[in-house]
Amino acid sequence: MRFLSIVLLLCAHAVSSFARPLEIGVTHFPPLYNIVPNKAPTGILTDILTATLDSMGREYHVAAYPPQRLVSNLISGTTDISLGIKTTTASGEESNVLYSSEPVDRIELNLYALVSTPLPTTENYLADLSNVGLIRGFQYGSRRRILLMQSENLGDISNINSHRSAVKMLLKGRISYLLDYEHPIGNILTARERELLHALSVQRMDLFFIVSKKTPHAEKLLEALEYHYSLVDEADVDRIDTR
Repeated sequence: MRFLSIVLLLCAHAVSSFARPLEIGVTHFPPLYNIVPNKAPTGILTDILTATLDSMGREYHVAAYPPQRLVSNLISGTTDISLGIKTTTASGEESNVLYSSEPVDRIELNLYALVSTPLPTTENYLADLSNVGLIRGFQYGSRRRILLMQSENLGDISNINSHRSAVKMLLKGRISYLLDYEHPIGNILTARERELLHALSVQRMDLFFIVSKKTPHAEKLLEALEYHYSLVDEADVDRIDTR
């Protein structure tokens, strides 16, 4: 009888763990993720995540973090789910998270400059850059590390707090190049600013569902996300198809 009680208690704990509200982690990356003080996070990827969990009938809450904090939270299990690129760094976060088998969307990384500033023409374009602007907290794969390693041969590398500030610095000549993603930049440029800038496409990256391995029943949760995402009506998600 005591053994049966223990089994029932463990089963009840497993069920309650699976049914607890999930935390969706987002970061400011308009229009994919929009974080506005004192307002609920919005954006294309936020809508995909919430619509998918609504289809699953799961309770959740959405929390916003800086990019590196979000990665740390997924590793530790503080955050259960996000939607982003696959990453591998020395901290080993790829081994601590699960990725969906198929991409959900795609983003493009560009190098921006004034039309009067030549864009690199070689594959080793990072070595040709000087006076580069980077958005604070973004790693750009391994590109931030590479640029920092080469910094003795480059001009200053500017860490900038926002995409809008980065564009202003580029237009005023305070930086010569800006490494940034097409979605947030395309969302804020005016028609006149577009005429003043040109860009080199550096990389196109697929976006995947990400589930922390510390989340109870992580593999089953990921399977459910993939299945219910396939059922979500496109009308339920204000999506930009970038593929």
